[in-house]
Amino acid sequence: RSDFRFSFELDPVRSSPDVLFQRCAAGELVPRELPAPAYQRRSGPNESQPALRLYTLAQGDLLRFWDGIDFLVGHDRIRWQSTGDPPPHSVELKLLGPVLALYLERRSILALHASAVEVDGVAVGFLSGSGGGKSTLAASLARSGNRLLADDLLALRMGPEGWVALSGPPRLKLEPSVLRHLGEDPSLHPLVEPWREKRWLESKRRGKGGDGQAPISLRRLYLPDRRSGDGRGDGIEVSPLRPADAVRKILSLGAAGRMAEAVGLRTSRIERVARLAESVPMRRLVYPEGLRHLDRVRDELLGDLHSGTG
Repeated sequence: RSDFRFSFELDPVRSSPDVLFQRCAAGELVPRELPAPAYQRRSGPNESQPALRLYTLAQGDLLRFWDGIDFLVGHDRIRWQSTGDPPPHSVELKLLGPVLALYLERRSILALHASAVEVDGVAVGFLSGSGGGKSTLAASLARSGNRLLADDLLALRMGPEGWVALSGPPRLKLEPSVLRHLGEDPSLHPLVEPWREKRWLESKRRGKGGDGQAPISLRRLYLPDRRSGDGRGDGIEVSPLRPADAVRKILSLGAAGRMAEAVGLRTSRIERVARLAESVPMRRLVYPEGLRHLDRVRDELLGDLHSGTG
């Protein structure tokens, strides 16, 4: 629940909210003296200072960003403050990225650096680092009539019948070249951030599950690996990934795991990731770089998904 004006339409809520998101006056959230940061991340527009600092405080986890926006993550509320009047997109991007990831991990919900779509009533995820192709693959499947579930932040939890994926905002971050390949004019889509080329693509289609909020059973996780000029031609390889290798890969990707470790959740997160790897089939997807191959890669994925093999 929030009075914040998001850039996309929120689904109607049928029950009481899990978390309240609200703005506080500048100086209200943060004590005068802070402990040493538990975690720092330097990626951002200004490499001379950390883009994000994480502090563990008695009242919650404080995430302080390079542009003066602070978020305090508590049990049932996330509060934020800023010394100025930041653009709404900047607040939204941080909230629905690292801030929400830490909130979910605190509640034993896995927050993976992944994208996902619903295909024939089940969830299919793509897990990779930045630039690994997860959003492009999700966009290709979404344009083929499948519902987008999440982009960049995929929330997974164990349900009564296995792992399920939770729906995120109905939009993707895509490079202009990908948008053009999908038949879109990049200039008609808003920039994700002023200093980056990526733009938002809205995806509002509902899947066979019907309810935009209902968790979707997770069928597969693919780990894309784009190859460039390695002499192996244009072949596409889909191969099973051993659970131990999958665990190592998942733990190496994204800031959510590093933040969870910083606040004392390392052991419990490793246990959840191990249970996920043991119960959900994971595939290594090796394919040639280049958008001209995208349709073939999509067809290969759908063929593997429908093959019935574990």
